[in-house]
Amino acid sequence: MNLDWKKISLIALIIGSAILMGIFIYYIFFKTILPTTPPKENIISTTTTTGLPISGTSTKPINTSATPITTISTTTLGTTTIVTTTQLTKADLYKNLATNDFSSFTTIDKNGNLLYLNTIDGKFYRLDSNGKKIALAKETFLGAQNVTWSNGREKAIIEFPDGAKMIYDFVNNQERVIPKHWEDFSFSSSDDQIVFKSLGNDVTNRYLAVAKADGSQAKIIENVGENDNTVQSNWAPNNQIIATYTEGAGLDKTNIYFVGQNKENFKLMSVEGRGFEGQWSPDGNYILYSVYNSASNYNPELYIGSANVNSVGDNRVNLNLNTWTDKCTFGTNNTLFCAVPRSLSMGAGFDRTTSNETPDDIYKIDLTTGNKTPVLSNYADVTISRLLFTNNQLFFTDNNFNTYKLDLK
Repeated sequence: MNLDWKKISLIALIIGSAILMGIFIYYIFFKTILPTTPPKENIISTTTTTGLPISGTSTKPINTSATPITTISTTTLGTTTIVTTTQLTKADLYKNLATNDFSSFTTIDKNGNLLYLNTIDGKFYRLDSNGKKIALAKETFLGAQNVTWSNGREKAIIEFPDGAKMIYDFVNNQERVIPKHWEDFSFSSSDDQIVFKSLGNDVTNRYLAVAKADGSQAKIIENVGENDNTVQSNWAPNNQIIATYTEGAGLDKTNIYFVGQNKENFKLMSVEGRGFEGQWSPDGNYILYSVYNSASNYNPELYIGSANVNSVGDNRVNLNLNTWTDKCTFGTNNTLFCAVPRSLSMGAGFDRTTSNETPDDIYKIDLTTGNKTPVLSNYADVTISRLLFTNNQLFFTDNNFNTYKLDLK
């Protein structure tokens, strides 16, 4: 009997290709979202080295020491209200430039003025109501890689590509160098303290910590160990919560643990996906967050829920907008503005860079009624990296470091 080796080779090739395709699909769409090994049972102790436990006096394992919230059905909040929107051509858009500088790390000060770092000369500026720019400091900060502003905008933590970091006081024109291994900063509501992660090379030397706003008197809050990537510094306006810790709870679920300064045992929140990013409302009564899941084609979705420590996560609703939390800004406690990509390819939650060239539209969301009003139908195809609101004006910065001002009527 003669074997047809050509047919056998073709069949083997087809089978091999199918196996490789299956492996490819697994790694792209499932490996990054499936939980790996079960979470270790970590006990609160200053000598614990394996992970961050839930803040509390209990010595129970992290996945059982907080009380799960009551399971509730999330609902879609409101519908989009079609109204006349601002439609700008590229020429029209450049007439709305707030500044001719290349601006980054934009924010709004307590008087409603725009603050920013000029990426060309490395100086920080304030833009007053007449459009005049005023240098905030004589020093230059060329190459600054990240800036964390204090709530009063009088201080900032400035980070550089070589790992150097400083806290700069713009009122007193003073700088204080802080350790390179400090990362992920957030100021307290009164700006007298900061929370951060102190990440030593060894997993036994990694902690969530707090310090004075000048970097002095650092104090360990919790050991984070090998779980440092799942901890986010995020000081709440009510000063009770200073960080969150996320733990996978299945394919489309994540448990969010809230960490305080004094070993509190806060209620956990279970959210509908992975990739949690949270933002507090100005009064701290609500938490806005984005997650992605299989139902959203692994694209980010916005939710909002209660942030009171006794009812955190209750009454949460789906805002029915596919965008990330950091592309949103609160106008008031009950008003939200968000830059929303016009389209997202499947899996953008895994790889955000796929949306770097996607143009955004801006929506205003009334959180009391759920109505979403298109504010800017952006015909100029601008991708928005930063959105700010003050005095009935929207400032938005694009990926090319241009900042625009849009008057709302």
